[in-house]
Amino acid sequence: MKTINSDQTKPQILELAKQLTKRRQYLKLSQLKLSKLANLSSSIINKLESGKIDPTLSTILKIENALQSQEKISELTAKDIMIKEIAIVSSDTIISKAAKIMRENDFSQLLVIDNGKLNGVIYETNILDAIFKEEINPHQEKINKILSENPIIIPQNYPVAQLTYIFSNKNTKFVLVAENFKYLGIIVPSDIHKIN
Repeated sequence: MKTINSDQTKPQILELAKQLTKRRQYLKLSQLKLSKLANLSSSIINKLESGKIDPTLSTILKIENALQSQEKISELTAKDIMIKEIAIVSSDTIISKAAKIMRENDFSQLLVIDNGKLNGVIYETNILDAIFKEEINPHQEKINKILSENPIIIPQNYPVAQLTYIFSNKNTKFVLVAENFKYLGIIVPSDIHKIN
């Protein structure tokens, strides 16, 4: 990619605009998505790509920065951004103990695994909902009473670019990275946002 600077002529900037369009298409970004990433209106992107306006240098730079960010993401896989520290408890753990583990370690979820088998997830919200509804005694009941379903599991070579789709379209708070039944790490939406 040629460096964009203020000394470039209009034809050079127009040529760069064409290159940016090709890069957008390669990344499979819609004009609307790119406009949001670049903080521009979608009509500006459309007019620029159709040659109806001469782009300003500042517009080109905004698009360039947005594309660079997405290109960086497109090269990453799950193993590059996953959090390797996984909190695991067994299904016979008392709820109050699970809450203490979460609080002391700043975890928002715990994997529930027995004999190497994933049985579900316990979230802070599971505990709070059960306590406020007075359905359980957290000092006596075990977490298997309030388990959530298993999370979405992905391999470590899963493209980070596709994770944005999962978090946008699936009702999940995190994904679990695993390989050959070995749990390697987790990814939450904020892990992707940190890349940008």
